[in-house]
Amino acid sequence: MLGIDIGRAILYGSFAAILMTAGGWLFAELYLRSKPDSFYTYQDGVDTNDSVDLNDTDLPAMFAAIMPLLLPILLIISNTTAKMILPKESPVLAITSFIGDANIALICGTVLAIILLGKRIGKKQVLHVMDSSLKDAGTIIFITAAGGALGEILKVSGAGASLANMVANLGIPFILIPFFIAAVFTVVQGSGTVAVVTAYAGSTYRRSIGN
Repeated sequence: MLGIDIGRAILYGSFAAILMTAGGWLFAELYLRSKPDSFYTYQDGVDTNDSVDLNDTDLPAMFAAIMPLLLPILLIISNTTAKMILPKESPVLAITSFIGDANIALICGTVLAIILLGKRIGKKQVLHVMDSSLKDAGTIIFITAAGGALGEILKVSGAGASLANMVANLGIPFILIPFFIAAVFTVVQGSGTVAVVTAYAGSTYRRSIGN
C-alpha cells in the first residue's frame, strides 16, 4: 500500500529490530535471570499429544536452525540490492527478481527447513510437524485473506472515504484520523487487516481532497 520495496523496508526495520532485540536480551539477563524459580508460573493440563518428542541430539545446530529464517531475508535483500546497482536489462536482475520475490523466498526458506530438519528427525516426524503447523496457521491465513478482501471491497465501494469524511468533520487532528478509523473498524468487525486497509484508503482519499 505504501509502495515501499520490501527489501528496503527490511533493511530499515532491522535497525529497530536490533534495538528491540538488545532490549529484550538485557531485560532477560538483568531482570529475569535473577528471579527464583517460584517467580515463574507454569500452565498445567496442557495437551502435548501434537508435540514432537525431541532430545538434544535431534535438535539442529545453530546454523541449521537460523538458516531457514535468514535465507528468505537474504534473497529479498539481494533483489533490492540488485535493483539499486544493476541496469534494468541485466539478466542477473531477472533471476534476483524471481528468487527475491517475498513468496518465492519464503517457500525457499520452508523447503530448506524441511530438508535440514528431515535429516535429524526423519520424514515421518517432519510430516507430523507440517500437519500441526498447517492446522494452526491455515485458519490465520484464511482469516487474513478474507479480511484483506473485505477491506478492498470497503475501499472500492467508497465506505472508507465516507467514514474519513465523517471523521474529518468532527474536527479531529488529521494525524489521529487513521488511528480513529482503524479503531472503529476493529471494534465493528474485528479484523485488523480490514481496519488498516480502510484507514489507509480513507486517509489517502481525505488527503487528496485537502490538496
